[in-house]
Amino acid sequence: MSSIFLRQGDSFVAMAETPYDAEEVLQELIEQHPQLLVGADGPHGPLVLVRREAGVSETEDGAGRWSLDHLYLDRAGVPTLVEVKRSTDTRARREVVAQMLDHASNAQVSFSADRMMDWLEETARERGSTGEEVLRDAFGIDDVDAYWAEVDKNIKAESFRLVFVADKIGRELRRIVEYLNRQMHSTEVLAIEVKQFVDADGEHQTIVPVVVGDTSEARAAKRPRRQRETLDRDTLLAKLAEYSEAARDAGAAIFDWAEGDDRLSTHFTGTGVAIKAESGALLKIWVYPPWIDRALEIHLPTLLEHPEGETLAESVRSDLDSMGIELLGNPKWPQTPIEKLADTDLRRRFPFVDGVGTREAQRRRRLVSGPMGAGPGVTGRPQNAGPRVVRLARETAELRHARC
Repeated sequence: MSSIFLRQGDSFVAMAETPYDAEEVLQELIEQHPQLLVGADGPHGPLVLVRREAGVSETEDGAGRWSLDHLYLDRAGVPTLVEVKRSTDTRARREVVAQMLDHASNAQVSFSADRMMDWLEETARERGSTGEEVLRDAFGIDDVDAYWAEVDKNIKAESFRLVFVADKIGRELRRIVEYLNRQMHSTEVLAIEVKQFVDADGEHQTIVPVVVGDTSEARAAKRPRRQRETLDRDTLLAKLAEYSEAARDAGAAIFDWAEGDDRLSTHFTGTGVAIKAESGALLKIWVYPPWIDRALEIHLPTLLEHPEGETLAESVRSDLDSMGIELLGNPKWPQTPIEKLADTDLRRRFPFVDGVGTREAQRRRRLVSGPMGAGPGVTGRPQNAGPRVVRLARETAELRHARC
């Protein structure tokens, strides 16, 4: 094994390369000091730990089949997937590479910006902080919503960073990493060799990380990422119209509802729009494949955080079921075809509409078209969860602030 020398005054202390006692030691080292992975002053800046042992599944609503060792985010909102193995682990080549590719190929259905936001909040809370404070301290971010929009865009584009970590990176794994990094244009693939050096008395420890795979050939092969322009109301509705006129009409009605309520805001990205209350997103509309056929996404976690949230979420599911609206995908972030809401009667009964907004905004909507474009003078509808959705979302934000 190799050695290094630590200078102390006029003398040098020999530091011998020493294996880690257990893989967990290396795991905790990476968790507590993520700068070992990319360097605090590297091109991607520091990393923020989102979650250890992040569940990875094959379907949006499936249970976690695998567990990713560490999930991080960088300043650009690129998810960084990390697998840690000691060199004594015989899986440190074929099986570990296959495992990482399983994680990467299923990351789009396993992770979402909202799920990662929740995970970061949990991790930060364990350390006496908040997700927003962590992002601001690490990256100097002022607009947290814009940052999460970038995370969302990277996930949808499958733009990730895959990092293998071991105390020794063998020749075979090195070649695989360098090959993958040259060939994968939207994803960066690296290996980090994290060697430990300890003196004879065990009083001094030095950690030496070495990056593998970041070659000039790989950097040259990376194509510049094509950034989609941020949408607005008109361009988003035009995209929906390309799919169907019914989808466009439904999208316009949802915008009319959101823009008429001063407790709601719309946040556009390059792939869609989020309609948010203070505590988080309520609805999202996606306008690019593969989501356009179920363009409307309902965000139940925003409701579930409230003490009454489970009851309200169940009411929302029941309302939608009675309307014949099928919820697809992850049960926390279910999606459904938006064009069904082109139907006037279904728009009147949609759970996110009635009883929201200022009285003046409600009066204007009733005079113009009734609830969510139901038609002039149409104001009534069956009782459902709608009147409480935005109110509970606001109360959730107040409870969150109180906890902080």
